[in-house]
Amino acid sequence: MPVPANRTPIRIARGNLADLQANLSALEDGEACWAIDANGLYVVEGTGPSKSLVAATPTATASATPPAAPASGAMWVDSSAGVIRVYDGTTWRIMSVPAGGGAPTTPSTGDLWMNGHVLMVYDGAIGGGGNPIGFVPVSTGLAAGNGITADATTNQITGVDEGVF
Repeated sequence: MPVPANRTPIRIARGNLADLQANLSALEDGEACWAIDANGLYVVEGTGPSKSLVAATPTATASATPPAAPASGAMWVDSSAGVIRVYDGTTWRIMSVPAGGGAPTTPSTGDLWMNGHVLMVYDGAIGGGGNPIGFVPVSTGLAAGNGITADATTNQITGVDEGVF
C-alpha cells in the first residue's frame, strides 16, 4: 500500500531529557515528547507542580555498559553480568535474580542472588580489594522470635512482622 498523499504531519517536542524536564511548564498534560539523548518517547502527565515526564514505552538496552543519561525507570540488560537492571533515578537495580557461577560483581544493597538452592541478599559489605563480599542468606534472621511466625507441620513461614527488621 502506498503512503497516502493527504496526511497531516504530527510534530512533537524534541530535546535532551534534562531540557524537556526543565521546561515542563511549556508542555501540556498528555503531550508526547522525544528525548534525543535517551532515545525514548515520553508523555507529560499531570498539571502544575506535579507535572512529570513518563516513559511512553519502556525499552531495554542490551550491552556490557549502562546507558548514558538514563531516565528513572529505564531498563538495561547487563550482558556482562547476565541480569536485567532498572534505573531508580540514582542507581541501576538488579531486577532479575542471577543464579550460580559467582556473586554479581556490581551489586547494590538489597540485590538478590541464587547461590545453588540458597537465596542470598547483598548487605552492602565490600572487601579489602573493593569486591562485594556481603551476600548473606535471606534466611539469616528469619527465625521464630525475630518477627517470624512459622507452621512447624508444613515447615513454612506464615507471617513476617516487618516492623522488627
